[in-house]
Amino acid sequence: MVFMKRKEKSQMTLHELGEILNKMYSTAAWGEKTAMAHLFGIIYAGEINKGGYSAADVAREAGLYNTVNTEVSAGIKLSKYVTPI
Repeated sequence: MVFMKRKEKSQMTLHELGEILNKMYSTAAWGEKTAMAHLFGIIYAGEINKGGYSAADVAREAGLYNTVNTEVSAGIKLSKYVTPI
């Protein structure tokens, strides 16, 4: 599974976020793809918001717009209430 955050304080690009989402989603086990889209939104909500991107922007960059746009958005909203362990 691909989880990466930059150690330096520079902003992640839309392309980097799209690549990570694509890898997380496409390598997820059957029945886990939606959960991976939510988890991506939770983990990377700060980077997405800091860059001024939307869930639709990231999903489109990942080539998954019609599939995960809503799920990433849900993960971003959930990020206020949960922390991955």
